[in-house]
Amino acid sequence: MQAKLIFLNVLAADPVRSSRFYGGLFGADVFAQSLTDKTRAFHMPISSDGVDLNIAGLFQGQPPRIIPFFAVENLRAAVQELTAVGGRHVASFPVDIPDDMFEQFRSKATTSLRKTDPQAQVSNKLGDSTLMLDPDHNPIGLIQLEPFVHAHYRWGKFRQPLTESQVEDHMAAILTAQEVFHVAKSARP
Repeated sequence: MQAKLIFLNVLAADPVRSSRFYGGLFGADVFAQSLTDKTRAFHMPISSDGVDLNIAGLFQGQPPRIIPFFAVENLRAAVQELTAVGGRHVASFPVDIPDDMFEQFRSKATTSLRKTDPQAQVSNKLGDSTLMLDPDHNPIGLIQLEPFVHAHYRWGKFRQPLTESQVEDHMAAILTAQEVFHVAKSARP
């Protein structure tokens, strides 16, 4: 399975107040209001590699929290794999644009896609998603994105692999930890 972090979803009692807070953190308070009729929500990109910050109002009974969402190629297979290693499925739901907002969304998205992915067809659904809990009950979201949003999130054919330097640094960290902990284990009584 491959996955990529695509957004952090901040569930907030007061999304306007939280957007000011996170705007200060990132040095930019230019959030767009999200096209949803389910709750008041805002979003903005926070990284050039396709990661957004979403701030949404709470649904009844939800505690404030931050949920990372990961793009996956096959949602059903990802849920099965993660369930097999201790994850728990909580809920599944489509991520869609309400009908009364779709035409304006389609117009803007089509214009934007002409630059990045001219063959992509805009639909009223961004993807299908699932909320899961990891083995320690931390919530995570998985989403199988529709192709027309791949460019925005740098997913699919737009995904950038780790750089050679990142891979080398990580391999060095693995080797260093093996050396340190091997020595530390043998030095223990």
